[in-house]
Amino acid sequence: MANYTIYDATNSKLNVTSSESNWYQRYKEAFIEQSHDFSQLSLLLPDDCLVMAGPPRRPLWQSSEGKCAVGFVNTLSVTQQSSVQPLKALGSRRHIFAKTNQPAQITMRRAMFTRGTLMYTIYSNIDASAGAVTKKNQSLLAGDISTISGIENGTGYMYTNLEEDLYRIPFGLRIMLASPTILANETAAPSILAEGCTFANHNMTVTAGEAVIFEDVTIYADRIVGWQAGTNLSTEKANKGW
Repeated sequence: MANYTIYDATNSKLNVTSSESNWYQRYKEAFIEQSHDFSQLSLLLPDDCLVMAGPPRRPLWQSSEGKCAVGFVNTLSVTQQSSVQPLKALGSRRHIFAKTNQPAQITMRRAMFTRGTLMYTIYSNIDASAGAVTKKNQSLLAGDISTISGIENGTGYMYTNLEEDLYRIPFGLRIMLASPTILANETAAPSILAEGCTFANHNMTVTAGEAVIFEDVTIYADRIVGWQAGTNLSTEKANKGW
């Protein structure tokens, strides 16, 4: 593969804004955060992103098994928010803020096709041996829904009943964000990992005259963590005091 350099190190800071005076002096020529002449190589693009399903917690992703790519995803949205309560003390006009975390929310839209609703894809392809789910998956892989305790409604790959106990089993979602430079150099792509995911909503829309049937899901995640692929997790744990 070609080995690309985003910009020449000797000129990389030539027109990058580092202060107000730096910008005033060269505002017609200045770049802001970095040199953008090669931005087509450095921009993170949807074409170069990948969604993968796997174990519910990051340490389990060290295994080479138990993960699968999720295809035909058309739209993906990740939302994080905190619960913030403003507080004031008598005699003061200044505010302080009490803050606690809330679950993250992920929405996905996927084109439907034979043998592959989104929920089926995730729960039938994640290997139980990697700690992702339970041994119910072995039956799913064989396509035998009838042997799974709790799966009583529907057969085959179209089961979408969120009431089933199967959907109480958590999983993880990893969203890999890459650029042409990252892929050409075959370097590790930065990722975000949604831990402890569970399906909260499933919607299927069939519209006359449309060429594709889409399904939409809402997923709650315990938390969103950043992760550089290829990171030594033992070292990372030691550095962060896990």
